[in-house]
Amino acid sequence: MSKRRIEEEEESDIDINSTDSVNFHALKNLLRQLIGEDAKALNLSAITDLVLEAPTTTIKTDGKESDPYAFLSAINFKDVKSNDYFKYIHKSDSDLSSYLNKISNKKNALLLSERLINMPIQVIPAIYKIVLEEAEKSEGTKYDNYLIPSRKYEVNDEVDENSSKRIKTVEVDFYHHEDKFLEINAKFFTKLEGKHGIIQTFILIDHQGLEKAIEQLEEAIAAAF
Repeated sequence: MSKRRIEEEEESDIDINSTDSVNFHALKNLLRQLIGEDAKALNLSAITDLVLEAPTTTIKTDGKESDPYAFLSAINFKDVKSNDYFKYIHKSDSDLSSYLNKISNKKNALLLSERLINMPIQVIPAIYKIVLEEAEKSEGTKYDNYLIPSRKYEVNDEVDENSSKRIKTVEVDFYHHEDKFLEINAKFFTKLEGKHGIIQTFILIDHQGLEKAIEQLEEAIAAAF
């Protein structure tokens, strides 16, 4: 697996590594953060094992033995189809389940990604490229489609007092900035009912769309920084 280093404005070193020395419990906590409240009903240990066995890249800032600040993993559908998380995904949205069944003859991967809130967006295109490269080496070919679980959050929850109908408005924003570009290029997108201000989402994107989303993210980062 690849190991690369990025210097972030000469302030700290960011190591991009394989999962060779990743703490199981630290990775499990990131998965719990990604899945949210519904993680309580799932076997997170089994999901974590799948991540550790798949082409996975992590980011650390305090040396090889430190806990990961972020991870990205590509898990072949055939390796995850019997896992309770994959079954949960199918049960969570009937339209999503139908779409997944429709493309079941293709080569598909579950793309899991999570990070701590202070991880700079500038490193995200790099870890996507590394994982896609490692996944292609592992499988011998590119995946056709990727299913990406993520989430949004409700910024506010206001009622227009000047309206006779007391119209309720809720502003929603992305947890992961790259999701904006992933959704734009998605073949299918759905979101679940919000729980405590958190909205679980699922993005289904093909390989070409994912590469385009990464390119658009890089362009946005270059323009902003």
